[in-house]
Amino acid sequence: MPASVTISIIEPRTADLTLGCLRSVLAELSGIDGQVVIVDNASGDGSAEEIAAWIDAQPANLPVKVMPSETHSGFAGGHNKGMVDPPVGRCLVLNSDAVLRLGFLKTTLEAAQANRDAGLSAGFPHDYPILYGLFLSHSAFDLHFPFVQK
Repeated sequence: MPASVTISIIEPRTADLTLGCLRSVLAELSGIDGQVVIVDNASGDGSAEEIAAWIDAQPANLPVKVMPSETHSGFAGGHNKGMVDPPVGRCLVLNSDAVLRLGFLKTTLEAAQANRDAGLSAGFPHDYPILYGLFLSHSAFDLHFPFVQK
């Protein structure tokens, strides 16, 4: 049976950012049946080894796996690799510079459970409100992108 959520993180020569992202994800996984797959997109700079060493230094049974890729397949291709093995229940795809805000994962999984017909949900960058008609939505991420309007 797959975990309730698999978090796929793409690592393109950004070990420090990836570890920051991973720490925020692990804090969110407390009490949630989940796993993390870090796809090293053929970085070739020692990032995968640095991340693996950090994981090895943590307490046993950390639900994290580093998956090296022989080719750089970009964001979508990398996440496709991260979602194939192990099997996926729900999946959260992240870039290495994403840092989850406290409560994001629990809230997102609750929303997915309540809206089973939805195939996709998304968070938005922190401090950049997004306007949807009369509704104002705030972010679940602590990273900064240019303002986006719909």
